[in-house]
Amino acid sequence: MYESAKNRWFKHFDFMLLDMVVIELTYLLVCYLRMKNNWYLFTNLYRSMQVFVVLVDFIIICAIPVHKNILKRKVHQELWESMKNVSILVMALMLYLYFQQQTYFFSRSVFTFFWILASILIWLERSLYKIFVRKQLLKKGSLPLMLLVTDSTRMNETIAKMKRHSENRFILKSVVLTDYRKITAQAAEDKVPSVNIIGDCEAMFEYLKDHVIDEIMLDVDDTKLAEKLTQELMITGVTVHINLVRAFGELPNQMIERVGGLTVMTSSVHVASPIQLLLKRVMDIAGSLVGLLITGIAFIIFAPIIYVQSPGPIFYSQLRVGKNGRKFKIYKFRSMYPDADKRKAELMKDNKMDGLMFKMDNDPRIFPIGRVMRKLSIDELPQFYNILKGDMSLVGTRPPTVDEWEQYSPHHRARLCAKPGLTGMWQVSGRSDITNFEEVVELDMKYIREWNLFLDIKLLFKTVQVVLTGQGSV
Repeated sequence: MYESAKNRWFKHFDFMLLDMVVIELTYLLVCYLRMKNNWYLFTNLYRSMQVFVVLVDFIIICAIPVHKNILKRKVHQELWESMKNVSILVMALMLYLYFQQQTYFFSRSVFTFFWILASILIWLERSLYKIFVRKQLLKKGSLPLMLLVTDSTRMNETIAKMKRHSENRFILKSVVLTDYRKITAQAAEDKVPSVNIIGDCEAMFEYLKDHVIDEIMLDVDDTKLAEKLTQELMITGVTVHINLVRAFGELPNQMIERVGGLTVMTSSVHVASPIQLLLKRVMDIAGSLVGLLITGIAFIIFAPIIYVQSPGPIFYSQLRVGKNGRKFKIYKFRSMYPDADKRKAELMKDNKMDGLMFKMDNDPRIFPIGRVMRKLSIDELPQFYNILKGDMSLVGTRPPTVDEWEQYSPHHRARLCAKPGLTGMWQVSGRSDITNFEEVVELDMKYIREWNLFLDIKLLFKTVQVVLTGQGSV
């Protein structure tokens, strides 16, 4: 019987729980040391922060892979990860107090000592608990014994990869070589002296009679051989794993799932957890509501000027392409004369972009206040309605026009495997200075591959900086 791996969400639940307990105790300890002679200072503000500090730490753990590969991390790596975790927590708490206008009433020394002490205690807690976990895993009989079936050309690479990614999940005990008869026994032993090589597939069944083996990994090219061995090994009751990469090659973010009643191997550019996507959507809704309030104020100021300088509708809508080719109407404050779309063809000769985007200096279709609005990105504000609807996100990739989308090559299409955004990595990287569309695609793919909630927050802050300084605007 095989015990399946834990769900990713609960994989390091023990570390998550211990982290939150240490965070809470550290906060109470720091408050006590600061106010032990004046306990009356422990007001409702400090009591509310007592709950908030754990809640924020839980959100941080959900938002970023705080405990990813934790059992593999070395002492100095764990210290850095602990400091990074606590630093993000402290910054979030400071922002909370700032927006609550309570920073004056909260002790700076509490924050300082909490940051230092929590970083050290979290590091100690994780380091000590990892020692305990490893000891438990290495107890006799705790870890399943694995036998690898592969060929001599792949043996070193496969063994190294299995050991690197095992995370103390199994012990690689022996290796069977499918081409053992083609090489000498000494040559086989010389390849990996630390691993017991027992011969070929026939010798394997004799070996299983006298040795304890819990699981077998089949890493072979021959699918017929893999099927034959699987059937024969299943009869013995041993658990069999088949390396699908030998059939499909190295693909990013591989995982096995059940889809439509079928067992499939799934691969994607980036894999996000449901809680991460939920938090991103909550952030989008909250941001769009604030943004729509700002849009209303901007409408009162700019709508009359737009109408005077260029009579016509105040808002401009255009069909754009969103996630995986979904079409939607994007909304902006109009910054061009009404015939702008018709005049685009005659201006294509002045396009400064190399590729499937249009951008030109001193575009004659933009009326005077439109230039000011574009410089400050005010024309983009109505897109908060698209974000509220769910067509777009606060942070993402630029949504292309339909005619741009129709000219895309397959690798260009990948930039829309996520929702388009009001801002993104390209927008904050000096968009007016980037004239090669392939560079835009590269930045978009970098965002998608590296995405997490804190990257979104970082890009939002950088967007405010870019808007206020006018860097990269058109």
